[in-house]
Amino acid sequence: NCAAAAIQRIWRGCFDRKCLHDALYERDLECRSNHIRVIASEERYWSGRVVELERQLREGNGVIPKNAHAMQSVLEDSVEVQKNQIFNHERDIVMLQVQQRSLSPTSIDEGWKEQLEKNVKTMRENITSLKKKLIFKDQMKLVQIKHELLASEKEIFRAKQKQEKWSKWREEELEALWKLQGVRLTTVTKFRKRQFVAEERRKWEIKQTLPSGKPRKGLYTSPIVSVT
Repeated sequence: NCAAAAIQRIWRGCFDRKCLHDALYERDLECRSNHIRVIASEERYWSGRVVELERQLREGNGVIPKNAHAMQSVLEDSVEVQKNQIFNHERDIVMLQVQQRSLSPTSIDEGWKEQLEKNVKTMRENITSLKKKLIFKDQMKLVQIKHELLASEKEIFRAKQKQEKWSKWREEELEALWKLQGVRLTTVTKFRKRQFVAEERRKWEIKQTLPSGKPRKGLYTSPIVSVT
């Protein structure tokens, strides 16, 4: 009776420890799985955010005009053309002023001085008109588009960084989960192997005998078994 009670006590202890380890493993597995689901959800959100921001950059969103990059190139070309025009007009003014200083008295009497002054005044007015258009229209619009594009590209860059962060975190958690499952599989495999070896040893401890007490030979079994 004492031996049976000791065996039962040992068996219950082993069974309780096994149940405890199984419950802890299931709890850990569920917690890690839920954590990975949350991380994957965040990764999907930022991935969709990147796609949406890139679409808004291509098609416009009310703040950024459609095909903003193409519009920026057109405005840059227009600004460069206007700057060249202003430079050419200012150069022409300088040339007219040189001509004005080199006029002969006869040319002055013929009215060339007044005509040159009139031409200079007209060119100055053209330069003023070009500068107003350049500064308050095209240049301002170009600066605004550049600012909006830069802000949008920065937002896309930050969204991509967050997506990469969540993706890397998810991969790390998956590797940890696979490692946990691998350790569990190794432990269970070893335990079952020990069980199989112990079962085989117990089988070899059983000897089948004939009613006369002699050992039974062959593959068939006998209802009369003697345990030694």
